Amino acid sequence: MLHKRAKSRPNDIVAKHKKSSPPMKDSTNNSNRNHQPPSPSLLSRNKKRAFHAILLLIPILFILIVELALRAANYGGDLHLFIPGPGVLKNHYICNRNIGHRYFVNLRQMPTPANDYFQKLKPANGLRLFVLGGSTANGYPFGSNLMFSRILEAQLSESLPHRVVEVVNVSMTAINSYALLDFMDEILDKEPDAILIYAGHNEYYGALGAASMIHVGQHRFFVLAYLKLSRLRTFLAMRDLILWLRSTGKSDEIRPSGTLMERLAAQQSIPLHSRLYQAGIDQFNGNLKRIVAKAAKKNVPVFLSDLVSNVSDCAPFISIDEPASAETAFKNAADFENRQEYELAKDEFIRAKDLDALRFRAPAEFNRIIHDIAAEHHMPLVAMDSAFAAVSPHGLIGDNIMIDHLHPTIQGYFIMAGAFYAAMRRSGLVPSPAHQQLDLHTRQRTWGYSRLDSLYGDLNIRILKAGWPFALQDEPNMALNNFQPHDYVEKIAHRVAKFRNVSIRQGHEILADYFTAAGDPESALQEYKALVALKSYSALPYLKLGESLVKSGDVAPVPYLMRQSLLFDESPLPYILLGEAYNGLGRYLEAITAFERAQQVGARPDDPHIVVGLKYAYNATGQFAREKQLDERLQTSPALLPGDQVDATVNRLLQTADQLIRERKFDQALLELEKSLAIRETSQAHMWIGQIYLEKKQPTAAVEHLEKARRLGANEPLLLYN
Repeated sequence: MLHKRAKSRPNDIVAKHKKSSPPMKDSTNNSNRNHQPPSPSLLSRNKKRAFHAILLLIPILFILIVELALRAANYGGDLHLFIPGPGVLKNHYICNRNIGHRYFVNLRQMPTPANDYFQKLKPANGLRLFVLGGSTANGYPFGSNLMFSRILEAQLSESLPHRVVEVVNVSMTAINSYALLDFMDEILDKEPDAILIYAGHNEYYGALGAASMIHVGQHRFFVLAYLKLSRLRTFLAMRDLILWLRSTGKSDEIRPSGTLMERLAAQQSIPLHSRLYQAGIDQFNGNLKRIVAKAAKKNVPVFLSDLVSNVSDCAPFISIDEPASAETAFKNAADFENRQEYELAKDEFIRAKDLDALRFRAPAEFNRIIHDIAAEHHMPLVAMDSAFAAVSPHGLIGDNIMIDHLHPTIQGYFIMAGAFYAAMRRSGLVPSPAHQQLDLHTRQRTWGYSRLDSLYGDLNIRILKAGWPFALQDEPNMALNNFQPHDYVEKIAHRVAKFRNVSIRQGHEILADYFTAAGDPESALQEYKALVALKSYSALPYLKLGESLVKSGDVAPVPYLMRQSLLFDESPLPYILLGEAYNGLGRYLEAITAFERAQQVGARPDDPHIVVGLKYAYNATGQFAREKQLDERLQTSPALLPGDQVDATVNRLLQTADQLIRERKFDQALLELEKSLAIRETSQAHMWIGQIYLEKKQPTAAVEHLEKARRLGANEPLLLYN
């Protein structure tokens, strides 16, 4: 019994020990414990920190790998504001046509900037300006040839003939101060001499605006953070995934025929002094101050323009009774106007606009913000509202100068250019010109636009006014369906306005060919002037216009035109025109260089334009020995006699045809070659006509001209091969 009890006791004690006793501190237990893995509580503080750091780094590393993979796959495309130019413009930057993807999500018709370009390496004598804004700065409803920036660039180039003027317009329809602020760092990196801003009408309904369909919140902090994060491809991928998931199984909420105004307006009624109204004020004020501060930090002057609206001929879109009725204010303004109390009428028209609950026109508070910021920072203010009031009856801005509620007419865009130019003159950035400038009326009359531009603008406004808020929102937009063209120009304008794959540039090219074939060189020339103002990436419009100006004796713009043409193609003709222009301007040494360069790139040594031009320049610079050598050549080569205008004309036609063939515009080249044959037969003209007919797969006609070229003495290997 004792033995059994004694034997069972240790077990009882062990069981009891397991339940309640603390661990015994004997050597055996310590030994066993030392061989067990350490518990987390015994990890050193440094190891804990390392462990936590690894846990944090794993997701960061994963995101980094995903980001690098998405960048390698070019997910989302290149969203830099400026990208290298294509082909011959490889030494230039152009505005990225896809930049709108930063701000507009799932929008079929993406707004784009103009096709401006500027040199990667800024010239030592360069003047580089950047223009920022929305649809007005972008030239709506017309093409980019009627943007005020293009007109301003021409004014500056004429005032500063020895400087390389680059006016780069980065404005886009439906963007606001958020996008402008987002652009600033990239613009300031490109060495601007000044920044020009006309913006403010899109603060509520433009992308990311206070009441826009495209928004991420009303607080500026969140919107600015969103713009920063948008530079990450991972963020873009997550955003696109969320949007895709939200849209799955849903049809388009916005009508396909809806205008951009309709698509972007989310909160349509915004009463004066409401919370949403104040959000727009704070947004504009805060962003504009940051834009100015960034420019000031780099010592870049900013030219701020106040805003213009159609106040006298545009009734309020939405009138509510709080705090007062916009409709009543508009009627009161009209009564004051009828009683010839114009100052009272103006104040009441502006009040009616401010009470309009649909915020498509910037309230007067925005102009007060612009004026205050300009005064605070001692910046040049462009008084655009005063400039428009000056040309409006009794100072009441309406349909006389505005084409809709806030966009100027063609005349209005020339006034805008003049206002910015005058401000730059007052600031001292642009010195007084050495010669008298064209007045705005003459500049508009001689500018590069045609009837096509007017019709295109009219059709765009028809589309706008056939949609909301000018028409009922439920009705489809039938503006273009109801338009019936009456002539060929109207037909082309309709095609350009209706189809996105036909640009205004292509419209002008089509009409230039049409008028040339119809024997209307003046109308064709006007289309080429429009193409020059559009900055089409082709040498031909510059050469055609330069040739016409040299013939007329108006050679001042020719050097600029020829420099632009040489960006796209180097051939003898631009150098010959450049030489003739420099002779006309009294810049004889430059003329000699140009004529010699024409010979180096393939001009005939006995070209009459080159020989006569060099003789004139040598005489003017006292290089009489070189002039005598040319006189001796003239005596031995009758084709070089100065009075031989026949050869000169034929040579000019052949040079133009050569340029057209290079650009594969064979029908136009044929016309030039046939004109030359009507004056005098040449082997060159027949040979080129033969080559063109071969391209057109008309061998019988080709052989006829090739044989004539052979009979006239041509013996080139290519001729024999053909």
